[in-house]
Amino acid sequence: MESSESIPAVQTHPIAVTRPVYTAYHIINSDISNHIIVKQLAKQSGTNECLLKKGFRELFNISIYQYLLQCRMKKAYELLHNSSLKQKDIAAECGYETLAGFVTAFRKHFGKPPGELRKFYLNNAPN
Repeated sequence: MESSESIPAVQTHPIAVTRPVYTAYHIINSDISNHIIVKQLAKQSGTNECLLKKGFRELFNISIYQYLLQCRMKKAYELLHNSSLKQKDIAAECGYETLAGFVTAFRKHFGKPPGELRKFYLNNAPN
């Protein structure tokens, strides 16, 4: 009996592409507070910047910078919700050099500034 759904083709990549990309992925995830420069990330991963960017997008369907932003925003969201850290400390934990840069990125990502999100959680927390 045949299925009416087609199975998507699995895209294979040579180890020369996947190893540096996964190395970069692990470097990013190991400490998102680090200031990431793709050129340095590529060097640490054993490839060049162009191949790293291309391979990362092919394997994860997202750019390196967008992935890093997602990681930072996820961590910021969790810290706002689950800690009493000041916003400037959350900004530093998430790799932002300034509070203003963090607030701008957070607002752009979530549509609300971090302080507003924290107030919402505080006002709606179960007693």
